[in-house]
Amino acid sequence: MRAGNEQTKLEYAKALVTKKEVEQCKESREIVWNMTTEVNLTSQPIVLCCFSTYFEPVLVDGEKYTPAEIGLTAFSLKDEVIDNFARIIDPTE
Repeated sequence: MRAGNEQTKLEYAKALVTKKEVEQCKESREIVWNMTTEVNLTSQPIVLCCFSTYFEPVLVDGEKYTPAEIGLTAFSLKDEVIDNFARIIDPTE
């Protein structure tokens, strides 16, 4: 029964992450829409930053640490995506 419970936890975690990503996408679109209606930002670069944390803390050198990731995307309405950056944050650095 334990394997089924772990599968259920995994499916639940995936559903939460997907829901969060959809919400962040909607929020990002709303921010960009508000910016473009207030100011002419056609060629102005825009950088979006997103931090993601994962669900289960892990022990690193005897201390609890929640794995996390940072993502950055630079774009402009004229040039579209300029650059992407994503990295898992290493707790030992």
